[in-house]
Amino acid sequence: MPPLRVLVVGAGIAGPVSLPIVLVFVPLPYSSPLTPTPQFLSHLLRGALPTSTIRILERSSSLRATGHQIDLKATSIPLLKKCGLLDTIKTLCVPETGLEMVDGNGKIVVRFGVNGFDERKKRLALTSEYEVMRGDLVRCFEERSLELESGGEGSASGEGGLEYVYGKSVEGIKDLGEEVEVRFSDGEIGRYDLVVGADGQGSRVRRLAWGDSESEKAWKSTGVQAAYYSIPKREGDDGMSTGYLANRRRMVITRTGYKHHTQVLLFTMAEHEKIDQASKEGVQKQKEVWAELFQDAGWECEKLMEGMQTAEDFYVHEIVQIRMDKLYQGRVVLLGDAGYCPSPFTGMGTTLALVGSYVLAGELVRNGNDIRAALNAYDEKMKEPIKEYQEMPTGGMKVLFPSSQLGVWLLRTAGWAISTFRIDQLASWVGSGDGKGEWKLPEYPELKLKG
Repeated sequence: MPPLRVLVVGAGIAGPVSLPIVLVFVPLPYSSPLTPTPQFLSHLLRGALPTSTIRILERSSSLRATGHQIDLKATSIPLLKKCGLLDTIKTLCVPETGLEMVDGNGKIVVRFGVNGFDERKKRLALTSEYEVMRGDLVRCFEERSLELESGGEGSASGEGGLEYVYGKSVEGIKDLGEEVEVRFSDGEIGRYDLVVGADGQGSRVRRLAWGDSESEKAWKSTGVQAAYYSIPKREGDDGMSTGYLANRRRMVITRTGYKHHTQVLLFTMAEHEKIDQASKEGVQKQKEVWAELFQDAGWECEKLMEGMQTAEDFYVHEIVQIRMDKLYQGRVVLLGDAGYCPSPFTGMGTTLALVGSYVLAGELVRNGNDIRAALNAYDEKMKEPIKEYQEMPTGGMKVLFPSSQLGVWLLRTAGWAISTFRIDQLASWVGSGDGKGEWKLPEYPELKLKG
């Protein structure tokens, strides 16, 4: 069969590492963040299909090896082991020792330790055994994909290749039946056998291939807005994460396990109009609005708002889920958050992106020339894990964001009960966990993974 020409849009967790890594691991004669999907996909594809040509497109001027802490859960652990990456990932883990919830005076109300991975239950919660900085994971996946590329079968024969392109974006997509024509921001026109949209929850690929109406229909808001930034490590920052609930639907989390800085995460279900308007007026206006929202929240919020003013990595986004009826349109397919973002509150975004990359790569290799059959199989096989991993807290997000002080007290009490008596049945109150462990990772012997 002729070599496969793949364009992967987005250089986060799903694209560069996932698809390329699968195709790189499998020496077959085939001719694609955290949440690092593009790298993982290219890794898988280039290994399995060494004569394939994979182009990874990122609109940023360089690899976005930044971002906050992410956790690896459930089926991602045996998958990374299968790919021979788990030992490397272990060396990158952040030494976070657990999570404690405090009241307005800083008194510890609830404490959770690190939950280890259970192969049978496939369940981790709160602080996971595998906590990694997004930037470290992206760099790990990129380096591995390039390492395998330099010694791959395709490169040795002069066929195929893996290319990273930065500072460029997709402006148009046209379905030509047996190939896809793509128009780029610099005027270049390219033709590909497959286009993979791994460009996040606000995916441009989804919008161009499915249309604005379908893309907006897939966007399911949780009603939560989030702001993330980093501040210098403070005295007493010892690796324990801290959570604080305030009335008027506000939440603060600090994560101190990373050696270089403390991560601050702000969440609110209030003042949506102000936050949306500020997003149109620049970062400084956004900081002003968020500082106003949290200045009187209590605990250490006043100091955290001061630290926010000088933060260079301040970032705001809406917490959403992406729910598509179908993951492909012609020869354009969605991967990771672009097609099935579960939201940070499930803790399953990275895991779902890696699983999706593995399934997509596996089906492409298994179905050979028949790309449409591969995409249809990918769409069908991802339905169950998407449904399981997108499960949200019982009662909706408002359960986690009380409007009154009484509501805050009730939620803290529920957390205390879970922590003290280990009442697993109440886990749905504080999050979706990482699924019930019912879905099993499919096997793709065609990939010949060596882990």
